[in-house]
Amino acid sequence: ISARSQPDETVVIHLETGPWSRRLLLSPAKAPDAGSGVSLRQMLATGVFQVDREIATVLDDEAFQELCQRDLYPISEELSTDDAAKAAAHIGLHEPAPLVVEDSEG
Repeated sequence: ISARSQPDETVVIHLETGPWSRRLLLSPAKAPDAGSGVSLRQMLATGVFQVDREIATVLDDEAFQELCQRDLYPISEELSTDDAAKAAAHIGLHEPAPLVVEDSEG
């Protein structure tokens, strides 16, 4: 994300949480099938994702601050797993829930 991004632009971020890496496409508008939808800002504010600045690496602090202030909604997600890191952390069969869920009920 660039601090110079336009308010109506979609942005791509990479988010690493333990052995999982997510490539998220974020949009200022909710996907039509996203139901109530939750923005990344809301996920950060409520602790769905926690950024521990003591141990985390934020590559672009200005862009991170923008993520914390703007409502950008995940509209697509690619999840990859570092199997060696997962085994070393003794995580077992657990997989994280997807952030993008289609709502067929409307």
